[in-house]
Amino acid sequence: MARSRNCALTEARGRCLIFADDDIVLDQKGLDAGLAAFAADPDLVLLLGRSVDPDGNLRKSYDRQARALTRFNAAKAATFEMMIRTGGVAEARVRFDEGFGAGAPNHLGDEYIFIADLLRAGCRCVSIPVVFATHPAESSGLRWSARENLRARVAVFRRVFPRLWPLVVVAFLAKNLTRLRP
Repeated sequence: MARSRNCALTEARGRCLIFADDDIVLDQKGLDAGLAAFAADPDLVLLLGRSVDPDGNLRKSYDRQARALTRFNAAKAATFEMMIRTGGVAEARVRFDEGFGAGAPNHLGDEYIFIADLLRAGCRCVSIPVVFATHPAESSGLRWSARENLRARVAVFRRVFPRLWPLVVVAFLAKNLTRLRP
């Protein structure tokens, strides 16, 4: 998947890009709000919106207000919740890490790494309380064993926090221990 996203980054001709799969329904009002946010802030490179399930329920917990993204609050990003300014990403020379995400040995974290790399490149990335898409309640990212998920998450944390990753892993384990049991 990261490879196809990188291809989309290369081939995109518009000012903004949103990624979607065949099981996504995009929300036009949300997309319009995202485009307005880009128009209002020329330094903005990535917007992270929200997604809902087919019943209209938020798929996870989100910030209630717009908030600058950091390496500490961007880990739950889904690709279909991201809208990017193509020129800003091209200027930053950031790509999706093809060692992560669906179809890669580390089956998750490509979105988080992408955002972390944009931040490291000095790009402005913001989450906003706007729904960009509807996605089925079940997600392919949830279909892995606890051991496979933990191994992939450790690899992600090593990539995002090169020096601090052991501390981040301990904090993640402390927060999520009950969810990680087989």
